[in-house]
Amino acid sequence: MSYVARELSPKNKVLLGLGSFLIPIFIWCAVSYLPFIWHPQVKITDSGSVPFLQVDSRVDKATFYAEAQNAVDTGQAPPQGILVNPIYLPAPHEVAKALVTAFTTAPVQANAPWFHESLWHSIKLVFTAFFISSIVGLPLGILCGFSNKISQLVEPFVEFFRYLPAPAFGALAVAILGINDAPKIAIIVIGTLFQQILIIANTTRLVDRSLIEAGFTLGTNKLKSLFHVVIPAALPEIYRNLRVLLGWAWTYLIVAELIGSTSGITWFITQQARYQHFDNVFAAILIIGVIGLICDVILMKLGQRLFMESGSKLMQNNSQNAEFNAREYFDNIYQRSVILEAKQLTQSFKHGKTERTILNAINLKIHKREFICVIGPSGCGKSTFSRVVAGLDPYTSGEILVDGQPILGPSPERGMVFQGYTLFPWKTVKENVMFGPKMKGQSHASAEAHAREWINIIGLEKYENQYPHELSGGMKQRVAIARALVNEPKILLMDEPFGALDPHTRQKMQRHLMDLWQNIDITIIFVTHDMDEAILLADRIVALKANPGEIKEIIEVDLPRPRDAEVMLTPEFNKLRQRVDYLVHADEDELDPALAELPVIPRMTKVSSQK
Repeated sequence: MSYVARELSPKNKVLLGLGSFLIPIFIWCAVSYLPFIWHPQVKITDSGSVPFLQVDSRVDKATFYAEAQNAVDTGQAPPQGILVNPIYLPAPHEVAKALVTAFTTAPVQANAPWFHESLWHSIKLVFTAFFISSIVGLPLGILCGFSNKISQLVEPFVEFFRYLPAPAFGALAVAILGINDAPKIAIIVIGTLFQQILIIANTTRLVDRSLIEAGFTLGTNKLKSLFHVVIPAALPEIYRNLRVLLGWAWTYLIVAELIGSTSGITWFITQQARYQHFDNVFAAILIIGVIGLICDVILMKLGQRLFMESGSKLMQNNSQNAEFNAREYFDNIYQRSVILEAKQLTQSFKHGKTERTILNAINLKIHKREFICVIGPSGCGKSTFSRVVAGLDPYTSGEILVDGQPILGPSPERGMVFQGYTLFPWKTVKENVMFGPKMKGQSHASAEAHAREWINIIGLEKYENQYPHELSGGMKQRVAIARALVNEPKILLMDEPFGALDPHTRQKMQRHLMDLWQNIDITIIFVTHDMDEAILLADRIVALKANPGEIKEIIEVDLPRPRDAEVMLTPEFNKLRQRVDYLVHADEDELDPALAELPVIPRMTKVSSQK
């Protein structure tokens, strides 16, 4: 037996869905048609000698049996009757019949509306009120979820007001708006608006932060991020919330229609209850439920259609496998201009009275078209460094410069590929790659042309109209790389982008990345915890120590390019690996003293070590 819920087959979904309706109907039938289960009353068919028992009237079983016994004891004719349920619980066949006759039977009062007219009036009332509520609640909820300032300005009052029962405003609504439909609409609006604001705000806050950060690295500002990232990302869940909130609007309908002049389906229900036509009452209630269910199914199907879950071969490497001269190779790198420079870069934060330094006095120069890998133990600040370079996180002191200019925030000139999958799920492959150029103001045609060019480069032209959930992990990261590079950034930041991939896909992505880097004008800063990956990819490896994060050593990878998996079998590679391993793991015992003195595990079985 599995304790993890598994996806049901379509057949089981249909059967269980039918069961959710058939089970209560079966219970209703049993109560209605099996007297031994629950028939607390007797319907009189013959009053016998008991004058107060009228034919077709209903009395409790105890009263009937007592009167019948008295009649028998005195030699008089006993009353006759059949066991029945109370009149307020009609049998299923009676309600089924009423579902038809309610539409075909003329109202008792001459000027009263027909049933379908009352029903249509209520439907218009609900949707009008919910539309008004959504016009205010939807944008206000999104803004509250997006901006902490707006949230603090709005939500405390909304939290207070949502506890006030909407029907309590009935008399006030009638006094201000009259006795017709306006106060009814007002009650439904009051009952749904404040809940809507809070629910939409909380849903908006749940948008994956990495999607927002990815948008900033692709050229969005705060306003563009709201319209092009936050709202599209939240929209599928907001849509589901609105379906639930529409159900709340229906629950307020009956109370609302009692305010002022009774109207709509509520008028029909109260009239039928007055004449004790409870089969019609049940029929009207069921029809409300059926209409609500049909609306929800239609909206669900519409949502599934609106919110879908929510190239050519790689460039050829022209490098020739000529004899590799490491000193000449690195001299050539150092002669290039410095594209990124960190001077005494420090980042720390306070937690209560304690201040923790993540990066301490980092000094580093990275040259144009260099491939840098940053490696180190957990907590050394390697991901923090990449986020500071991206402009996503602030730094406490020092300087960080790109082409001599300080980094003040995110910019498309520093593209970023994250460890998680940050493709926008509501956009296709092509639309994801087009996002950056469109944020920079390119026309749709120009953005599409640039996107197609990069989709061809990464070899996914057959998948340009697919959504992220239809792609493998490797494909998603290829699209993420293309989405960053289409903006023609000076620097590409990659924070463990292949960490979630299987070894085979990871190896293919490494080769693909090296092909891209060797054929375009780009500087790459690649964060990884994998020593083999760092040596395979990098020109230089920046090894960090932890607590605080400082540069321990910068290693020149003096292995010839292009590199492939075979280079990992060479003595030169193994020598570099031993050096990197020492730099990364030498201080582990200091970082976690518990690792230095692991206990000896005692034998816990009686099995002998002798064969």
